[in-house]
Amino acid sequence: MKSDELLRIDVLPYPVFFGNDTWGDFAEFIAEFDTPGGIFILTDENTKKYCFPLLVSKMPALSGIPVFSVKPGENSKNLQWLEMIWTWLLEKGARRNSLLICLG
Repeated sequence: MKSDELLRIDVLPYPVFFGNDTWGDFAEFIAEFDTPGGIFILTDENTKKYCFPLLVSKMPALSGIPVFSVKPGENSKNLQWLEMIWTWLLEKGARRNSLLICLG
């Protein structure tokens, strides 16, 4: 990442990045995870339909990434769905250091 153009904030338990080349910086950030079982996407059905195509058009490397989509709305925010997501991640080969992109 271009440190002269990128601001990284580390006050949270995870980094937050701001910069001029957002797509390029994001591509560089996820490159370290680009191995089988390294990247997964979690989204809802509406976001998958309307936003995921934009993401893939900007970052074609994500086109083959496993995607789990939940039903939109509050009914999908419960322990039953969480268990289904965890099970899916395990079946797809997720590891402790895998990247889960929550698109929404």
